Amino acid sequence: MLGAIIHMKLKRDFPGVFDVAKGVLILLIILAHQKSVFLSAFQIDSPFLSAKSFGGSYDAVVMGLFFMMAGYTSHIEKDRKAYIKKSARALLIPYFLTMAALVVLKIFQYLCLGGLTIQAVSPFLAGFLYGNGIPGVKLFGTWEAESVGAAWFLPALFWSGVIHQMLLRIQKPVTREALIWCLSAAAAALPDAHTIQVPWFLIPGCVAVGFREAGRLLKAHKVLYKEINWPFAAAAVILTIMLHHVSDVKFWSNIWQFWMLDYLSAVAIGTVLLQWYIRSGLAVAGFADGLSYIGRYSLFFFCLHNVEMLLFPWYKIYMHIFVPSHIPWEAAFLLMYIGRILFAVLGCQFIIWTSGRLRELRRSRE
Repeated sequence: MLGAIIHMKLKRDFPGVFDVAKGVLILLIILAHQKSVFLSAFQIDSPFLSAKSFGGSYDAVVMGLFFMMAGYTSHIEKDRKAYIKKSARALLIPYFLTMAALVVLKIFQYLCLGGLTIQAVSPFLAGFLYGNGIPGVKLFGTWEAESVGAAWFLPALFWSGVIHQMLLRIQKPVTREALIWCLSAAAAALPDAHTIQVPWFLIPGCVAVGFREAGRLLKAHKVLYKEINWPFAAAAVILTIMLHHVSDVKFWSNIWQFWMLDYLSAVAIGTVLLQWYIRSGLAVAGFADGLSYIGRYSLFFFCLHNVEMLLFPWYKIYMHIFVPSHIPWEAAFLLMYIGRILFAVLGCQFIIWTSGRLRELRRSRE
């Protein structure tokens, strides 16, 4: 009944309509990375950690939803050059600042530990400048490069937006749709990043164009405000669950084991989830204000989580603090998860405060 009452208020889109959804997805991403650390580094034997609760179709669905929401809220830009500049400022500058900060912090970390060498720092710098997503890879078989972690999303979002805008200028709808989906299908069919190391995540960016277009079509046809097609929803859920257990999908490294079946399944379940999200009233629910905050500043959370993920010595923290204290791994998992979220929240608040102070400073000088 409450959901229905709230839904009555959601008759049209509004700025920030997807903030709560983005907040949920950010927390899921941090949880997935947390689970990966406990499973691979700490080697804890637990059904919760070893179960395939993350990975598989999860990666395509979660990251696909971000691209679909970006497509839903986008429109054809009249000035292409202005759009590219605006998108570069919004996505590439945060990428550069995040990775530059990470390199500086790595240098400081090595200075404190007494192990600063060019060989120690250069892999991070090479991975940052090239836009590498594979940990410990050798670029062109020569230069060692570390992964940029979750920051791959920023260049991919940039490329997908620029390419999508170019294709949207095609006047004939049939030709436009054919080119968009053929491009996405062809990019998804390419060998993964372990085989072909294309810089700056251009391939995931091309793959994401189809997700963006799916989001745009949802808005154009007002699908999210129509009645849910329950047979379609049931088929999408069943297919996603099946693929989740048998397929291997990694958006960032371009692994699509069942190719377009994985891809279209992610688009289908993404459509169902967005429809349910709108109908549930979560977008305007008062109790979801915290999630709305995370979603509103999701770019900051992405960047801050990436710095924390690549910089913090989680293995040493666990082995030297939690293990000697005989704290159960479940409690350690929860405390570390909360700690990662708090770090992102505090960092976000600091960025907002600093940005505000800089704006005031500029105004005072004018």
